[in-house]
Amino acid sequence: MFQLTLMKRLRSKALKSHTFKNTFRGVSSLTQRQIDLENSNISRRLKTSDTLVPRHMGINDADQKEMLEAIGCSSMEDMLIQAIPESILTTKLGDMFNHSKAHIKHIRSESLYLKDLKEIASQNKIMMSLQGQGFNPCLVPNVILRNVLENPNWYTPYTPYQAEIAQGRLESLLNFQTMVTDLTGMDISNASLLDEATAGAEAMFLAYSHFNKKRNKFFVSQKTFKHVLDVIQTRAEPLEIKVVVGNPNEIDFSEQEGYFGVLVQNPDINGNIFDWQSKAEEVHKKDAFFIIGSDILSLPLTKTPGEMGADI
Repeated sequence: MFQLTLMKRLRSKALKSHTFKNTFRGVSSLTQRQIDLENSNISRRLKTSDTLVPRHMGINDADQKEMLEAIGCSSMEDMLIQAIPESILTTKLGDMFNHSKAHIKHIRSESLYLKDLKEIASQNKIMMSLQGQGFNPCLVPNVILRNVLENPNWYTPYTPYQAEIAQGRLESLLNFQTMVTDLTGMDISNASLLDEATAGAEAMFLAYSHFNKKRNKFFVSQKTFKHVLDVIQTRAEPLEIKVVVGNPNEIDFSEQEGYFGVLVQNPDINGNIFDWQSKAEEVHKKDAFFIIGSDILSLPLTKTPGEMGADI
């Protein structure tokens, strides 16, 4: 229908723009050439471009030169020198522009480029990690995966800035918080989406803030995961908190002074599970906080942190 309408318009235009001295056959021949030319232009405009360079390489050299002249710069390097203070310009400008269009000139299209990347990535060897440290594979049932983590009712009908998708996120966070409180046996749960190491540091800071900085010693079990300990120590340094690392079973915290909290890992770095209830009672005698870092998948089979007397 589109092409038929276009041919009628071009034929009408040709008949108006030429005298009737030509024969109808001549006019028909002329308009057909115009139609062929117009069809060629339309095809070129409507052709899908999957070429990598025009889509991803930005403006051409002529456009770049015109834009630089408009702002009074001779080159991209000159623009950066004027824009970035010399005191923080530590990278050589030449290193920022060490690529060129010639490097990817042989890539004909984005789809072929992605195909090449997949072929390269397929050469990776998937090995079994024996690192441990709390990172373990798990099987998420499809009913949970689809109805909780990938529930399309929370995001497909809406754009990100609409209130409805925010409501969906709140609902998913509420489901998460309810599940965590049930599994941990705690009264309340947050849903800050923090990793375990950052959550450990936040637990330390929460306990530290409770005492208005009047206590500055924090004990961490030596069987705590290394990345958790590293983040705790990094967070403690600017706050001037003294982090003591050791075996909590060798210390009677009911006789210790200055501690605002004790953190243990359960299961620990060796996979051992302990009942920390008696240790929590020791810590509470000095009104300090007892904190347990738990593997949430182990909680259905073990005594919960809440039952052990954990505060956080």
